[in-house]
Amino acid sequence: MKHYQYCVYAKNIEIYAPIGLYEAEKIINNHFLVNVKVCSNTPFDGENYMNYVHIVDVVKLCFNQSDMILEVIANHCINQLKLKLPIANSIEIDIQKRHAAFDGQSLEGLGITLIKEFSFG
Repeated sequence: MKHYQYCVYAKNIEIYAPIGLYEAEKIINNHFLVNVKVCSNTPFDGENYMNYVHIVDVVKLCFNQSDMILEVIANHCINQLKLKLPIANSIEIDIQKRHAAFDGQSLEGLGITLIKEFSFG
């Protein structure tokens, strides 16, 4: 018997939020693009499925937190997504801060990727 893994994703969720280590970042809204991929080995049916709306809603709520660094926000998003989507066996989130100023240079983006796998049994 073949085992399948299926994934759903939300790509380039656009978020504007006052998140960052520096005071100026907490005053202005930084521009973020967020990509999320949620995978499961559980076959989907009318009751077991991963809802795209949950993914987008959870990401937006996570950026309403007062956390200062993207790593904390990413981890919080993964934990909240797992609660909403219990059949997930892995969740990947990529957060890119757009048009970041870094060391006197203007960069297209800086960011992080966090991947968490869940074991069952």
